Amino acid sequence: MKNDQDYFSEYFTLCEFYLQKRCILGKIWKHVCENTCGKEYWLMLRELKELDAFLREADQIFWRDVQASRVAGVAFLFEAFAEAHALGSFEKKTTLFLLFTDMFHPVYNWQETELVALLDSDVSWDAKLKCRSALTSESPLFKKNILILKPRTTAGQADPEMYLNPATRAALTGFVPGTTPAIPVFVKEDGSSEGIGLRAPDYAMEDVILPPKVKEDVLFHIDAWKTGLADLGVDAKIKKGRGAIFLFYGPPGTGKSMLADAMARHLQMKILQVSMPQVTDKLFGETEKNIAGLFKTARAKDAVICFDEADSLLYSRHRMEHERDIAFVNVMLQEIERFEGVLCLTTNFDTALDPALERRVSLKVKFSPPDRSLRADIWRSLIPPKVTVAPDVDFEALGQRFVMSGGYIKNAVLNTLRRLVKEKRSLMTMEDLLFGARMEQEGMYLKENKQPVGFAGVLR
Repeated sequence: MKNDQDYFSEYFTLCEFYLQKRCILGKIWKHVCENTCGKEYWLMLRELKELDAFLREADQIFWRDVQASRVAGVAFLFEAFAEAHALGSFEKKTTLFLLFTDMFHPVYNWQETELVALLDSDVSWDAKLKCRSALTSESPLFKKNILILKPRTTAGQADPEMYLNPATRAALTGFVPGTTPAIPVFVKEDGSSEGIGLRAPDYAMEDVILPPKVKEDVLFHIDAWKTGLADLGVDAKIKKGRGAIFLFYGPPGTGKSMLADAMARHLQMKILQVSMPQVTDKLFGETEKNIAGLFKTARAKDAVICFDEADSLLYSRHRMEHERDIAFVNVMLQEIERFEGVLCLTTNFDTALDPALERRVSLKVKFSPPDRSLRADIWRSLIPPKVTVAPDVDFEALGQRFVMSGGYIKNAVLNTLRRLVKEKRSLMTMEDLLFGARMEQEGMYLKENKQPVGFAGVLR
């Protein structure tokens, strides 16, 4: 095993067998429920036993190879992640498996009992109890917000679903060797930590490569908000909706969250970055309290709020079936209208949003994939200052050749930098950038070849 590509490729191949095991378990359970335990049932039991034996052996071989490679000096990004967050063996397997299904089979939902049945091939009860303890709320997976619990919405299914925190995926897919991947932690109203990132912004407005008109419109609104409308006596006439509320919508990787971050820095404020699944709670009424607490925290801490994946809690009420989901949207709309600060809502699916949001939004901005000229600017802006750019590098040619949004260009540059680190070079050539771009392009989701997003080149 030579590199991260080998690591993920080999383990994700194992994950396909775990999904095959899930199908067999489903069929066996169906026979049990229907009381039709005939020949097919016993054949499937035998198949399950053989598959478990194969998975036990394959799993042992994989981790043995990982250890041997590490002893030989190979550094794996996921191993660094696991060590940074003190993950045990079953916790590592769970995180890798949920990363795999999150990226390549997102239709699946998982519960504790399902994951233990799938990922633990040991038949002993002691082993299974140990695995279950790794999935409790006290385990590092949940205390450090690597995974999130979300309640079932179907009646009679009270067990919470378990899925990957979007921040975990972002940390792993954007990981740079030599750094510690960070998982955001919540910030309670008293300032203590428990899961959402209140932090200083990372980007300046000049770091965000967007059409000039977009920046001009955004700056017009936030500068007017900063100057204040109180001198005009607006408070006497307009009681609600005095905040600067922005809706950023468009494809992934086009700079929506990055612009929100830069806005906070421009205003010399902190940013409260929220991924919507992080605020949901399995107890009825708790999500509404979390939402209200976020707005209260933003007021107290003088922070810009950025709700990523805002469609999760602002989904159109006309399409909802459950009263509690409608309540979420009502609370969000009420808090937005009362909020007098700066709020950014980002989404890839603006058509799914509740129509009542529209009148509460100060500025709605469509983020389109960058054109050739902007792509060239993005390539140029992402080169670190310590890297020497060779004379043959042509950013305009890269912008023309590779039709990528900024997020994918960032990944391509990281691929290039990893190559330089591996070869102990600081001179970046055009061939290096082409290498990084091709690797990312092969991993992008393309309709014509049905390839998955992310981990460029892992499953070639």
